[in-house]
Amino acid sequence: MTPFLTAYLARTGWQQPVSADIATLRGLHLHHNSAVPFENIDVVLPREIQLDEQSLVDKLVTARRGGYCFEQNGLFERALREVGFHVRSLLGRVVLANPAQMPPRTHRLLLVELEGERWIADVGFGGQTLTAPIRLVAEEEQATPHSLYRLINDGCDWVLQFRHHEHWQSMYHFDLTAQYQADYVLG
Repeated sequence: MTPFLTAYLARTGWQQPVSADIATLRGLHLHHNSAVPFENIDVVLPREIQLDEQSLVDKLVTARRGGYCFEQNGLFERALREVGFHVRSLLGRVVLANPAQMPPRTHRLLLVELEGERWIADVGFGGQTLTAPIRLVAEEEQATPHSLYRLINDGCDWVLQFRHHEHWQSMYHFDLTAQYQADYVLG
């Protein structure tokens, strides 16, 4: 196990063996949510956000601070990759506040491929963040420890929704297009 993965697991309170399986994915997702808070203080102040691996470790693991989606899911992606998961980042357009026009891609989430299935993992959406990965399938209600979620699919476009007061509320739109580090820095 790498020094990074050892430190990350300690930060999240994970004390079990890890392997690239669904039980580990669910467990790590919930442990990350429970230990690393959503925090956007640096964005508001404004302080420059560094998304390189060492900066993420320094802030979220060593300094035991929180972060926002680009930081949270960047760190989580690295941890999952070091465990052995096939994972990559995606970008989404946040529509939670029902904007009048489609907003830019300012949300980072993860696509995990495991045993022939694709999963969405997201540990960085604030109070409504997923507390478990959900399968990338359309129109299926999926329970997490926090809430009910579903994905809507319209061709290449996906929409993540959560159940809120007896109706479905859209959180963000995304597609499966490959992204690059420069895309996250710009976002």
